[in-house]
Amino acid sequence: MPVGSEVRIGLLGPFELLVGGRPVHLAGDRQRAVLAALASSAGTAISADTLGDLVWGDDPPQSVRRTVQTLVLRLRRQLGTASIVSRPPGYALIVDPDHVDVLRFDRLLHRAGVLADPAAELRTIDDALRLWRGAPYGDAAAGRLEELEAPRLTEGYLRALERATDLLLDGGACAEAGLAGGIAERVRAETERHPLRESLWARHLRLLEAADRGAEALTTYETVRVRLADELGVDPGPELRRLHARLLRQPDPAAAAPVAPPAPPRVRQLPADLELVGRESALAQLDDAMGIGLPAAAGARLATVTGPGGAGKTALAVHWAHRMQSAFPDGQLFLDLRGFSADPPLEPGAALGSLLSSLGVPPEQQPDDVDARAGLYRSLVADRAILVLLDNARDSAQVRPLLPGGAGRAIVTSRGALRGLSAREGARGVLVGEVTPADATSLLGIRLRRHGVTLAEPVLAELAELCGRLPLALVIAAEYVAAQHEVGANLLIRRLREQRDRLDALDEDGDDPMASVRSVFSWSYAALDADTAHTFRTMAWLLPLDFGADLAAAVTGRPAPQATRILDRLAGLNLVTASGGRYQAHDLIRIDAAERAEREDDEDELDAAESRCLDWYLYSLRNAVDVIKPIDHRAATLYFPSPAVRPLTFDDPVAARAWCVTEARALMFLTRRAHDFGRYGYVWRLAWQLGRFLQLAAHSDDNVGLARLAVDAAAHVDDAAAGYITANHLGNALKQAWLPEAVPWYQRALDGCRAADDPGTESVVLMNLGSAVHAAGDVDGAVEHFAAALNAARRWETTDPQRSILSPNLAALHLNLGNSLTALERHTEGIEHTAQALDLARADGNRIIEGMSLGNLAESYAALGDHALAESHCGRAATVLRSISASDGLVDVLLTTVQVMMATGRPAAARAAHDEAMAILRGSDDPRAGALAAALR
Repeated sequence: MPVGSEVRIGLLGPFELLVGGRPVHLAGDRQRAVLAALASSAGTAISADTLGDLVWGDDPPQSVRRTVQTLVLRLRRQLGTASIVSRPPGYALIVDPDHVDVLRFDRLLHRAGVLADPAAELRTIDDALRLWRGAPYGDAAAGRLEELEAPRLTEGYLRALERATDLLLDGGACAEAGLAGGIAERVRAETERHPLRESLWARHLRLLEAADRGAEALTTYETVRVRLADELGVDPGPELRRLHARLLRQPDPAAAAPVAPPAPPRVRQLPADLELVGRESALAQLDDAMGIGLPAAAGARLATVTGPGGAGKTALAVHWAHRMQSAFPDGQLFLDLRGFSADPPLEPGAALGSLLSSLGVPPEQQPDDVDARAGLYRSLVADRAILVLLDNARDSAQVRPLLPGGAGRAIVTSRGALRGLSAREGARGVLVGEVTPADATSLLGIRLRRHGVTLAEPVLAELAELCGRLPLALVIAAEYVAAQHEVGANLLIRRLREQRDRLDALDEDGDDPMASVRSVFSWSYAALDADTAHTFRTMAWLLPLDFGADLAAAVTGRPAPQATRILDRLAGLNLVTASGGRYQAHDLIRIDAAERAEREDDEDELDAAESRCLDWYLYSLRNAVDVIKPIDHRAATLYFPSPAVRPLTFDDPVAARAWCVTEARALMFLTRRAHDFGRYGYVWRLAWQLGRFLQLAAHSDDNVGLARLAVDAAAHVDDAAAGYITANHLGNALKQAWLPEAVPWYQRALDGCRAADDPGTESVVLMNLGSAVHAAGDVDGAVEHFAAALNAARRWETTDPQRSILSPNLAALHLNLGNSLTALERHTEGIEHTAQALDLARADGNRIIEGMSLGNLAESYAALGDHALAESHCGRAATVLRSISASDGLVDVLLTTVQVMMATGRPAAARAAHDEAMAILRGSDDPRAGALAAALR
């Protein structure tokens, strides 16, 4: 079957799919659409709900996930199963990004934008242009994806074509590249497709002029003039008129106008330069976006500086503008648009009036019409080396009329993402968040030394982290400490450690809202609609970690596509960050939203949201672990989830394990939080289910802690089964951590399940007890316990299985009994029971027992001196255990591998197996570390 490197996908024009160099036809529109969406984010996982939104938009099928799953299965048959993998939060296409023309197109244009050599830039742009075969996502039936991406790609293509033309008309680039014919033909063709784009017509006229086709150029100009007049009611712009005058060998008609506006005064409106610590990368991005150090390029340059409130966006932009004053000798305009402020946002008309006044136009001479004001403003700044800094914008619509035309340069700061400016105006984005740990401590130190205060580095570091490394919070903290320098640092740190006191501590006394973290955050919150604000408050109150849209949907009772759109709106205002389908708020912003939840939301409503959250995690976890590890519990022992909750399901162990790894921190946090809130029924079930996953690791202190919490929770509920299930779970965790307390907890569990007449669980506990006494050196006792476990299993088979919480695992029983018999050098019996375990495991699809059985057989064959069979079984066991990340069992197999390799005179191979095992154990006090070292000698 093909692999990702053999798949090529064309989306810049009619849909094209090549597998192994051969065209592949996808029969259905929806298959093409799903593949187009996956290809546009190659290597990045996309959830089924997001895929559904991109493909079907507002008209999804009844079951989006099932439909997407079916389409993915069909695509895997065409591309190969390895080409599309399941990975949280959904599916990812594994393909070389350069084999997806959309991604290669973007990469080439980005690379061209940073090249200083015009000839190299032209060649790179030409490589990108050659990928263009027509309208993006042409027949891919990609729905909303096409709506979102096609305009951006088309604008990028046209800008690149115009830039290539400008480079081509530069003699050096043209002579070296020899690309005139192809680019000229592209420009001519695109003027037909975009007949009202004056900048494209201007390039076409210049190319005709350069080819000594002046008469044709004049005819073309007249055609454009008539079309603009007929369709828009306007004359050609200054650039086309200047070209026309040059073609006629006459003076520029714009220069001959009878009334010229007065020469604008040189403006210097920048606020005082603000202190900046760090931010070297962001400053370099602004240099690049504004074309600093590069040859002058035609067309405007626009940069956006976005991020959450208090991140220092204005400080960054103002500092950069001061540093680059020499690049703008005609001045710098600065305007606060009040987009997120205690005052109402500045309307575009009023903003233009302020800018025109700054440029020397008295209010009485300014047009009343907004469009007329915008035209006059652009005329005044055209062809002047001026920087326009628009601070604190609300959204793209507020900014758009204020952007300079021609070769203007503008920087816009905002808490919003300003995606519209990126899509339509080609703005280059600079995202500003918290500063690095080193820069945060440096900023605190600089501020404090101004007041003669010096703090130890560890104190500065803790203070910086408690402030979330947010510049505004750091500055406020420094002023607080300086004002109370005798006890300021320790007092502030104590207050900041308490989440409920943290924002109070970061509110300066006084009447300046800009010195209050809460006030600054409130202006972003005020921009939210009711549904978005409610979701934001609820998720902030529930979880201080990152989360996915599926959880938000379950908690709020909304469909997943709607929850995703709400979270994306929050990301658009930089109230959360979005990465790989996960969302997370900055800690201080989250605390503010959580406090709002406690003030504004009904307590019962919050409790219900927490229940839905716990239900979703408990049942999703159960579903994941059941796929990773065969089911060994009765479903009736769990609560039924809220009807509004739709837990995740998993197709394969890899996806299930990846979800568990991603969510492990949240699961542990929520389990401990549920214990603090007295929700003990959730605590023991969550800890038990999570423990089933954590037992696959080589060692886990977290598992022991959670198991102890589960035992404590079980003591608070009226459920006898909870007591013996959690006692058995704690025994497992202690045994795995090589702690001596395991046997008493197994005995306690055994007493409980016998009192409840639960033979299935009794068999499981006896098996675990046998393993524990074997590890303690009592191998004969272990054999007795395993035999008793087999008897209990036989009793379970003759009774109602519903009487038992846990089901006997006959494969595991035979495995453990075989292991103990082998340790007693009863190898024939040991191999017989282990082989039974292997057969049972394969019949049940139990990969863990399969891998461990193969490992134990390898150990038996090694003890019998059959090193060839031992090596073969070691290899097969390691392959199985690695595939399911069962690292604890893998250590045992690697130990046997070291012994076999040393016995057969291959120390290098033995060393490799030894090193892999030691990397898993990571310096723990696991006694197998000593056995590994001894085996290598």
